[in-house]
Amino acid sequence: MLAKEVWGWFFMMLITTSCSICAVFSYLDVKKDLVVFSQQYRKVIENDVRSVLVQVNQNLLNSYLSKQKENCPVQRIITSENNDIISCSNEEWLAKLLLSVINLREAFLGDISVKSIIYSIKPMLLKLDDYKINEAVAEIERLDSKKLTTFNRLKFSFKKIARELHYSRSNMVQKVFFKWVVVKNQQDALLHNLKEVEIYLDDNLWSDALDLSRKELSSVAELELWIQQLEDVVSMEKNISLIYDQLSKYIIKLPGVS
Repeated sequence: MLAKEVWGWFFMMLITTSCSICAVFSYLDVKKDLVVFSQQYRKVIENDVRSVLVQVNQNLLNSYLSKQKENCPVQRIITSENNDIISCSNEEWLAKLLLSVINLREAFLGDISVKSIIYSIKPMLLKLDDYKINEAVAEIERLDSKKLTTFNRLKFSFKKIARELHYSRSNMVQKVFFKWVVVKNQQDALLHNLKEVEIYLDDNLWSDALDLSRKELSSVAELELWIQQLEDVVSMEKNISLIYDQLSKYIIKLPGVS
């Protein structure tokens, strides 16, 4: 009877101690999380500004195109049978081309295949004879042939890998409660970096997540393939944005778009 009471008290003390440890670690994390949040807030704002600018440009282009005569239907904007530009005014087809690139970017960010879109606008893009655009188109085709994963899948797979790594580095007591409570070890550099990358991913700051992963996590075997996949997806997004930026320079010069 005495032995049962001793074991009962032992387990009660063990549970109480574990909960206290969890509470202390959680409290110590508050200040750090607030600092990280403030650092990320500025980057999120910068990222949102670019999205707003894209939307403004799209609205301006749609407004401009609505004023034009319907002498060049959207389905005929791309090319003729011999890949020559159809008889639209330069203003019309260039503006519609930029809108197609915006659709391309939205499709990619929405985890939709871009193969058919890039194929349809490629002849028009090449007609511009712009070195940067040509290089970007070639890279997009190369990456698309690899059947890339998506941003959302990468985010999910990273969190799964991070949780497995966290579990493997937990002590016996932490593993017992791991299903319900994850105790953060501020002294573990790997777990700290995993958390930083996860914050970037949650804020859709993919380039920042990639930079930190390359710098701090490239030696982690479980993340090697993930980092390679993220590199490809980030490269795809950057090349689409490059085409958008180059076309925007042409669009700015269009009469009636201001």
